[in-house]
Amino acid sequence: MKYELKIRKINESDLNVGCLSIPEEEDFGIQVNALKEDIQALNVVVSIDLILDYFLIEVSSEEDLQILHSSVRDLLNQYNDKLKTVNGFQVVK
Repeated sequence: MKYELKIRKINESDLNVGCLSIPEEEDFGIQVNALKEDIQALNVVVSIDLILDYFLIEVSSEEDLQILHSSVRDLLNQYNDKLKTVNGFQVVK
């Protein structure tokens, strides 16, 4: 089972107490790669690829997707001031 997780840069509408400034342009790529490595390290992930502005993530089962979703939500808290996701996980057909 494959899923997309689209990511985007922080913009002005995201600025708040938890995100006080827009990160530098070059920092976005560094943070995306770090998030990719963190997701790849999860036991339920069969494979992960970065394609333009989204991750293509493969898991083995629906149960693994639930674990992935919960784990990624926790991981994203670490990146909350650096990048955002768009529309959550989307099924790839």
